[in-house]
Amino acid sequence: MIRERPFGRVAFPGKQIRHDGPALVLPHPHFDASSDQKVLDFLDEANQRLLNRNTSHQEVGRTIWEICGVLHLRRRGMEREAWLAQVTEEVIEPELPICDPHHHLWDYPEGRYLLDELLADVGSGHKVVSTVFMECGSMYRADGPEACKPVGETEFVNGIAAMSASGQYGDCRACAAIVGYADLNLGRAVGDVLDRHAAVSSRFRGIRHAAGWDVHDEIRNSHTAPVEGMLGTAKFREGFAELGKRGMTFDGWLYHPQIGELTDLARAFPDQVIIFDHFGGPLGIGPYAGKRAEVFDYWKIAVRELARSENVVAKLGGLVMAINGFGFHKRERPATSEELVAATRDY
Repeated sequence: MIRERPFGRVAFPGKQIRHDGPALVLPHPHFDASSDQKVLDFLDEANQRLLNRNTSHQEVGRTIWEICGVLHLRRRGMEREAWLAQVTEEVIEPELPICDPHHHLWDYPEGRYLLDELLADVGSGHKVVSTVFMECGSMYRADGPEACKPVGETEFVNGIAAMSASGQYGDCRACAAIVGYADLNLGRAVGDVLDRHAAVSSRFRGIRHAAGWDVHDEIRNSHTAPVEGMLGTAKFREGFAELGKRGMTFDGWLYHPQIGELTDLARAFPDQVIIFDHFGGPLGIGPYAGKRAEVFDYWKIAVRELARSENVVAKLGGLVMAINGFGFHKRERPATSEELVAATRDY
């Protein structure tokens, strides 16, 4: 995480510049520091500004901070790519058609993951023929009713899908299906939001309303700011019922102590398709660190009960994220497939 500070001071020949603002400054919020050409073009333009005698002291300070911000992001990106490149493996069954059922797209100062980056990943040797986009709070509308702002994400992703569907970017059909977000706590009123999503794209299939909540401060709750016991509240279930009226799916993303709540929800709505995301989020950090056996025993019993509901299907993935506590992201080298299998075999 890049933290902000209230101000900084930069030195320039004959000038002392004070810049009020964050430590990370970019030419614009969505500057692509992963592009060699864009970085070189920016540095050339910035150099011209610094050499211009008419450039104000304030603009000199801003320019220097922009250079620092761009080079910082560029270095971070290069370090990540170099880290990942340490491990390469032979592709198994390269002719097997695959649908990647869960990925995100975003464009933030801290990182960019759009069509180019997605295609680089899915085109690494496997035969990925299509993908499913999963909501992540990206490109919400800036204006309009608050409840409808997430429709902007579906608009954005549908544009990416249209680019891919042109065939200009290869055979893979990215974002062939879209899972967006709508606040089910709106109750029946969420039906209008769901209809707006569907009107924007025929690729829209349903929503994920992330419910990850834990009583411990060390565990970050989901980005949708859920409350304790949300899946069981009357208002949420009133909104949940609107999905079934439209034949839409629900992705369930929560933490392992909450799996029983998802089971109750599935039993209350036996005709509603529910997708069980990320293995139910078995936690391995904070108060759960060092308790892998205990967490697994709890998880196994909870998942066995959930599996009795025939309207629930599981999507396998997201078991070695930071919250799961395996710590692979902290190592000097990425984990191999064999190491991942060994660590997660029980699940």
